[in-house]
Amino acid sequence: MTSNKKGYILILTFFFIALSVVLITGVLKQAMNFQKNTGLMRNKEKAKLLVLSGVQLAMDQLSLIEDKEASQEGEKPSQPNEKEIQAFLVKWFGNVFPVINKWHAVALTDQLFGVDGYIKYFISCEQGKIDLNNFANILEKESKQTTQQTKSIDVDGKTEVLASQDSSKIKSFSSVIDELVKKEFKIDLISALKEAKNFIPLEDPTQLLKYKSFEPAKNSLFLPLNNNPADKGMPLTVMDLFTTLPSSGKLNPWFLSYSMAKVLGLQRKPDVKLTDMVKQFKPKMEWEKEWDKTLAELYGKQFKSMPKEITTMFSSECEATAFSVIVYAKVGPITQRLYAILERENPDKMSRKNIVFKITKIFWF
Repeated sequence: MTSNKKGYILILTFFFIALSVVLITGVLKQAMNFQKNTGLMRNKEKAKLLVLSGVQLAMDQLSLIEDKEASQEGEKPSQPNEKEIQAFLVKWFGNVFPVINKWHAVALTDQLFGVDGYIKYFISCEQGKIDLNNFANILEKESKQTTQQTKSIDVDGKTEVLASQDSSKIKSFSSVIDELVKKEFKIDLISALKEAKNFIPLEDPTQLLKYKSFEPAKNSLFLPLNNNPADKGMPLTVMDLFTTLPSSGKLNPWFLSYSMAKVLGLQRKPDVKLTDMVKQFKPKMEWEKEWDKTLAELYGKQFKSMPKEITTMFSSECEATAFSVIVYAKVGPITQRLYAILERENPDKMSRKNIVFKITKIFWF
């Protein structure tokens, strides 16, 4: 008896071979994807560790500890006098002033550090930025004033109001700052703060981004990676221009942020030797007398050439209790970015010669 199904075994064999090839290919593809993803995840975790290391590097540069705890139990640390504290502040300033408002780079090799990559970070001072909450308070006080200063007198038993001065011709601090920010950043700061009046005090400058008058800044939050911060093409950014940290509300001219200096028309000169300027530092400065002998060389502007409404907001004391640091870290094709706020521990207590900073806020972006 002859079978009508000759050759079916060969066809069936080819079918199973094809199926095996498909299955094996799928398994190999999954294995290769897993290996690739594992490598990417490994690099991502390494980059995260590096970016946090960048924050630690910034903290180390900002901190200075001279009066350490006594090594012997029961021995109390010495209490420095006012002169010693002033000398300590001058030394701390000499360490910090040359390292802010510039990019720092650390290259890492697998041979020395177990990873191939780099860390780049940029430090700026929060007291060198516009304090939005203080600005809002100033704005509120100014808004209570009418465009005309008036006084009332009684004339034949009737009350008359006399205009004494047209105050609209007098510029205020808020209007000058608003004009400068609007010119450089294309945002309406006063309108944004008025819209956000129910949310003041603000916890973070990014809270203003939801308002239409602040929209032009929505794509300019953090400083982009740049090897030359003196480059005129470096953009203004929200987090480098504004702060919401509690302070006196004054601007520290020594530590003006890159964006703040640019808004004020003060372009930092890269060829100025900052270490030489450190020798002119004093914890308390009379800027009207000492600006031209100190910071005029750095910023290329004389004191009298700046708006008086701005110079009156310069702090005579070197207030610098909070800094921000933006860090970029790269391992392979993976880049991690981080922005952190560093605040000084016990800023009001100088009984010991220690300045130590701690992380209070972190933004991953």
